[in-house]
Amino acid sequence: MNEEPHTYNLVVHKPDSVDVCRGCVMARYSGEFETFTELTAADVTARAAEFLARPPAAGETGYTLLLCGARAGQPFMVDLSEGCYEDAEVDCIRSALAAEVARITQARAAREQQAKAETRARQAQDREARDRMELARLKERYEGPMTS
Repeated sequence: MNEEPHTYNLVVHKPDSVDVCRGCVMARYSGEFETFTELTAADVTARAAEFLARPPAAGETGYTLLLCGARAGQPFMVDLSEGCYEDAEVDCIRSALAAEVARITQARAAREQQAKAETRARQAQDREARDRMELARLKERYEGPMTS
């Protein structure tokens, strides 16, 4: 008997939040609510990782991810951001999600490091060009025009 792969529904929620410092409102963040239906375990991992890999701003509330499905006719709902759930497939989704979030975070960090390195190299080239122009100007001023 060939069993159909399980499908899941994913509910993503981020409440409105306010960043307050010493009684002053510094920023307001609007909430989000999205639902995704008929997802496979791989789809759940990919969709959920998109939200969990987003770095929240200071004072911003993070996302709550609810995984909904059914086992043997019994519905279940699991908060993927919370601890262990007594189901091997859900735990497998949770561990795949953690690996995917880590991969996205590392890729983002690598891109940021590359951009910083390119900026430093460009700044060094600009600084060298300015120094050469300044050297040429000073030579012209104190040594007179160069004649061959």
